[in-house]
Amino acid sequence: MYVCIYACMYVYMCSKHACMYVCTYACKYICMYVHTYACKYICMYVRMYVCLHVCMYTCTHVCMHVRMCVHMYVCMYSILC
Repeated sequence: MYVCIYACMYVYMCSKHACMYVCTYACKYICMYVHTYACKYICMYVRMYVCLHVCMYTCTHVCMHVRMCVHMYVCMYSILC
């Protein structure tokens, strides 16, 4: 049972890393299409503080909810535990 719970925690940690990876590149990709220098400077700050924060919050919240529903069910009711 403890092994399954640790596995669930590990998967959630991995999802946070995945979210960081996806969000970093997504925000960088958005910024690539901003043409003026002023907007590029603004976009750098937006990417760092707003885009990345909002993306990470959304991504981890969704990941947490989905993984909690799926993995806690598996953890609690798995025949392996």
